[in-house]
Amino acid sequence: MGQGESGSVSVDTTDAAEHLRLLVESQPDYAIFLLDLSGHVVTWNDGARRLKGYAAEEILGHHFSTFYPPEDVAADLPQAILDAARTTGRHEAEGWRVRKDGSRFWANVVITALRDEHGSLVGFGKVTRDLTSRQLATEQLRTAAAELRVANAELEQFRLLVESVRDYAIFVLDVSGHIRTWNAGAQNIKGYTAADVIGRHFELFYTEPARVSRHPDYELEVATREGRFEEEGWRVRKDGTLFWANVVITALRDARGTLVGFAKVTRDLTERRRAQQLLEQSERAARREAERQRRRSAALERVGREIVAQLDLDVILQNATDAVTELTGAAVGVFDATYAQTTVICCDDLAEHPEIASVARQFTLPEGHPPIRSYLALPVQTADGTIAGGLCFGHPEVAVFDAEAEAAALSIAATAGVAIVNAGLLEDARRETAAREVALRQRDQVAIALQQSLLPPSLPQIPGLELGAHYHAGTELVGGDFYDVFAIGENVWGIVMGDVCGSGPEAASQTALTRHTVRTAAMFDSDPATVIGALNQALLRSDTGRFTTAVFMRMTVDPERNGLNLRIASGGHPPVIIQRHDGTFEESTARGQLLGVTDFAVEELRVADERMGAGDVLVLYTDGLTEARSSGVLFDIAGVKTALRSLADQAPPRLAEGLIEAALAHAAAPLRDDAAILILRVTATAPE
Repeated sequence: MGQGESGSVSVDTTDAAEHLRLLVESQPDYAIFLLDLSGHVVTWNDGARRLKGYAAEEILGHHFSTFYPPEDVAADLPQAILDAARTTGRHEAEGWRVRKDGSRFWANVVITALRDEHGSLVGFGKVTRDLTSRQLATEQLRTAAAELRVANAELEQFRLLVESVRDYAIFVLDVSGHIRTWNAGAQNIKGYTAADVIGRHFELFYTEPARVSRHPDYELEVATREGRFEEEGWRVRKDGTLFWANVVITALRDARGTLVGFAKVTRDLTERRRAQQLLEQSERAARREAERQRRRSAALERVGREIVAQLDLDVILQNATDAVTELTGAAVGVFDATYAQTTVICCDDLAEHPEIASVARQFTLPEGHPPIRSYLALPVQTADGTIAGGLCFGHPEVAVFDAEAEAAALSIAATAGVAIVNAGLLEDARRETAAREVALRQRDQVAIALQQSLLPPSLPQIPGLELGAHYHAGTELVGGDFYDVFAIGENVWGIVMGDVCGSGPEAASQTALTRHTVRTAAMFDSDPATVIGALNQALLRSDTGRFTTAVFMRMTVDPERNGLNLRIASGGHPPVIIQRHDGTFEESTARGQLLGVTDFAVEELRVADERMGAGDVLVLYTDGLTEARSSGVLFDIAGVKTALRSLADQAPPRLAEGLIEAALAHAAAPLRDDAAILILRVTATAPE
């Protein structure tokens, strides 16, 4: 074993080569195979067969574009990826890929240019990971790992592939835990060169407490017994700095089942963990501040009730003075009947403001008490505007009274002012309160009627389809979410869903503008991208300062083929979900920026085309559904899909209601934002 000029470690024994082959075979999360210079598949392993569905004899010699969706092939994306790998040495991306059975999966793909010792390009190494069902793939690949065999002639190319990976530390340990191989990713993450670590025990990457507790030996014991060990924890670089790592150790066994070593894969997750910790700290701080405000509000409410319950003027004023003293942290507080100012006086340091100190003489301080530095005074006004005096407070330290203290004092002073009035005025106040409640009820009734006017009174009857919708109001009676379904032509329909930022009458006005604009634009040109572009222009002209998200679909019903065709354009809206009749899910690739913010060309929108057949279900929704949260955990698209699975046999109206119920159950509280849902299902029987 030695180190060449390039810094890579060469393993020149058959046994080490076998270990390297076992290393590649033991990775259950990856499909690894080789392409020739033009992109044709020249090797295939069982992991690739399990991931993509092709047997070796079915795919060897075929171009790797077989795995890409038709739209990517039409855009010549596979060739562009090879060109990028050839130029830069490596290309990594995530995107949709296609299995043999036509189903799609979201994949992480790394393509690495392979060069011989003279630097000549000899092919490409391709590593694919299925991120949609990683756990299932892990179990399948682990079971299949013992069956994988690769020809000895391919081992050198696999070694080049492993050594070229820089985002993962991948190396082999012998049965006692000593390092036998090293790759560029390991050097990049841990800081050691191959010469530094080959032959040393892998415990050098662990903290001192972990070494003392023999944790590295425990990891090997578990991997030996169970075949695999995985954890996250702190590891140590060469320079002594710590990083948070995901570690997978896999036992390597030969054809007879004898343990011959271990494969170790390490990923640096420090930044992800730091971001998660910052998010958790922010949420804890927000909860603490909310609790502090809740206690303060409760105290203000309690004090207010106690003051209002009194009819004795002296008791009212003393209670108000004591309450402000307690809530603001004042050292002294008095009621000054001669106070005639109509505004609040708040001074951080009387020593720097002699003009205020000359009038701040309401306090009788005991002998030896330090002079007042912070000062707060505010008027107590009765309901008819009469100044009944002032509440005055002081403290020997500077800058004691902040904006919250001033707000609390004003609240209590206002309460005291109300309580000072006589029984006749109190009765007038009660009558005024009753009238205000009637006005609020009338406002609520108007708001409900306004919200209902923003949504279609009913959904149209479309042969061959079942439709259902549901609107759930948030904390405001009038929200900005809406949906609409309308005819464009024979068997052609327009479907729109949108979400205007904010709530209240202003948001309702913009919602009405949005719905009207979409209907009008679709009558002139039903191309979804054109409709979204026209809507953006209308919102920019309205200059309301509110952004809007919207998705518009042109739906063409195809009675003869028992299905429909969709063309979808989106302006910053959450992706449309399609649940196929077999239970699988797809998300629309239509994408675009927020509407009403800035001008953009229609050509910048990514438009998607979808085909739906009998039994397929289309789900449109606003972010009020997916952003329902509990303890910081979002309901999210995953929650939508889980709920749809549990409601698979229900009609679209019940599906829409069920999604809201699932979001409410997840949040265990009312939804803060309003939510709109529109669902359609292609029926199993074509219309006559």
